[in-house]
Amino acid sequence: GELDRKGKAWRLPPARHQDLAQFRVALWADDRDYPVEPAYLDAIAAFVGDLRRLGVSVTEARPAIDPAESHDIYTSMLFGGWGTGLSDEAFAGYLAEARGLDPADRGWAARVGRAPAQTLRDWLLLLERRERMRYAWEAFFRDYDILLCPVMTTVAFPHDHSGVDHTAQLHRTIKVGNGTRPYLDNLIWPGLITVVNLPSTAVPMPHRVGGLPAGIQVVGG
Repeated sequence: GELDRKGKAWRLPPARHQDLAQFRVALWADDRDYPVEPAYLDAIAAFVGDLRRLGVSVTEARPAIDPAESHDIYTSMLFGGWGTGLSDEAFAGYLAEARGLDPADRGWAARVGRAPAQTLRDWLLLLERRERMRYAWEAFFRDYDILLCPVMTTVAFPHDHSGVDHTAQLHRTIKVGNGTRPYLDNLIWPGLITVVNLPSTAVPMPHRVGGLPAGIQVVGG
């Protein structure tokens, strides 16, 4: 903003390498906490095969973080921040709802219901946990120049028009493999990167999934 512009400047280091084959590339494409549509995984594997044929070293690797904890922090911060825009009446409703939630419930309705009711202490503890994760990612990017990972759980899916307000998304589902997942699971992969403020570009891949275009996240430190 205007108030920050006078004293804020980005001093980015130069690119580590000039030739594609020199980059140390990590791949994180599937996880029991972060399931992915199998056909989308196949497209990612084909893309990685293309890179390897170009002489790029691609290694399956991930930072020393707990994916479930990362997701907890992300959703608490995302919907906690979103909750600041609620009216007083709506906020009171979230406070009342949060009191009746089981602390062990990790479903999307419970995540969204609890987040706006966080205390300042809760929020500061989230910031501390996120900072520890950022150090783990920093260590990871000392060994790798780039991380490749899915953009979302699946590629484009039919638009579900059911419901009339924001809470409708809590009841929608997406098809993943032979089963279904909550619609909001699409936040898992972008949230993994967003929560620790890492730069990411969604790059289109030449390999399609059932005729649909597919992308991959290219993430830097």
